[in-house]
Amino acid sequence: MPPAFVQEATLAELGGSQNPTMAFSSNVTAGNTIMGFIRWADNTITLNSIDDNNGNGTYTLLDNPTAQASNHVGASYYVKNANGGATTVTYHFSASVPSGTNAILREVSGLDTTAPLDQHNITGIANPGTGTDVIVGTSVTTGANGEYIFGACRSKFGTASTAGSAFTQRQATGGTASEDTIQSTAGSISVKFSTSVGDDWLVSTMTFKVPAAAAGPGTTAGGTAQSFAIKLNYPY
Repeated sequence: MPPAFVQEATLAELGGSQNPTMAFSSNVTAGNTIMGFIRWADNTITLNSIDDNNGNGTYTLLDNPTAQASNHVGASYYVKNANGGATTVTYHFSASVPSGTNAILREVSGLDTTAPLDQHNITGIANPGTGTDVIVGTSVTTGANGEYIFGACRSKFGTASTAGSAFTQRQATGGTASEDTIQSTAGSISVKFSTSVGDDWLVSTMTFKVPAAAAGPGTTAGGTAQSFAIKLNYPY
């Protein structure tokens, strides 16, 4: 089966705690992937780790930290092959984080359970102006057909944004927005968002592979085409 969006925790203010939490509204399904992006407003504070109450161990942190400015810092994260059940995620910081701390927390099905991550980055963008698809993350080149593309962005001053062209919007609350798409054929792709007000941005990009069987006939999980030879014996 192709990858699919399952659920995303409702965006909320996480400031005022050293160990803020977010919870999914429904139980996570065993074997799915949990992923997300978190932004906080103080580069003297470190995101030390992320874990949950459901025995999934320590999450993998990516591009931690990426700072567009001293008060505009972010990191991405994921955990593969998650345990099923009610799941509350805890973000462990070195000190209490200020207001303006928000996170995207998402569950996705149909991804490789062994080594799902392919590409990732976070891009800090000084005011790019306004318009459709004006907020553009650094492009990545995927290595497999059918990859799931995660996108999230956060403005410095709370400016709203919406999903870019060819992406499906999942949330857009205050200065935080999230989106996704499935890239049918491996190649270059950029996460994009649109806005009508100028601001500075952090943009998170992650791409995830599907199992070999879901990548399509004649390809491996890494997207490499395979050739096959068939020998037929005909009676004469």
